[in-house]
Amino acid sequence: MNDYKEILKTLLLRYYSPQFAGTVSKAYHTTSQVLAMVQGVIPTEPIDQHDVYDVLQELGFTIELVQTPDDRLIYCWCMYKKALQ
Repeated sequence: MNDYKEILKTLLLRYYSPQFAGTVSKAYHTTSQVLAMVQGVIPTEPIDQHDVYDVLQELGFTIELVQTPDDRLIYCWCMYKKALQ
C-alpha cells in the first residue's frame, strides 16, 4: 500500500501545490474527490479515504471552510493548481 501512497503523492504534486507559488488557481477538493481522481490508476481495494487524508496532510495541504453554491459550508482541502506544461 505504501507504493500506492507514493504514486498518489507524485500525481498530486505534479498538478497541485500546497502553497501559492506561480500557480494558476486555487481549487477545493474533498478527500473523497481526491480519491475519485486517482481511481483510474490506483485500484480501489488497497487505498481508501484514510490513506488520501494521510497523504494530503503529509504533503502540507491545508483545510479551509468553503461555502458551496447552495450556501452550505463544507471543509475542503485547499489545493493550488499548477500550470500545465
